[in-house]
Amino acid sequence: MKKMIIQNGIKSLYSGYFIANLGMAPYLAFSFATYDSLSQIFPQNEVNNSNLEIIIKTIGVGTISGMSASFLTYPLDTIRFFFYLDIDYSYYYYY
Repeated sequence: MKKMIIQNGIKSLYSGYFIANLGMAPYLAFSFATYDSLSQIFPQNEVNNSNLEIIIKTIGVGTISGMSASFLTYPLDTIRFFFYLDIDYSYYYYY
């Protein structure tokens, strides 16, 4: 890390910060939106439901929202991964 700061300055410590956040923002947006939508479809009324039903609904809604957000944002994660590697794409065109 010391060598990195000497060669490229403090700015080099934040070189992948923007790209990392670029991938996290859509994931969190999809996850929270799906969770809120599913929470309205499956209301958790504490008067009519037992504690076990509330726990199962909460875990189920959270699982579905996390899985759907991962499924929708995985292509962005792949693109972010290639930015991290800084691959020469011309290699893939030569078989």
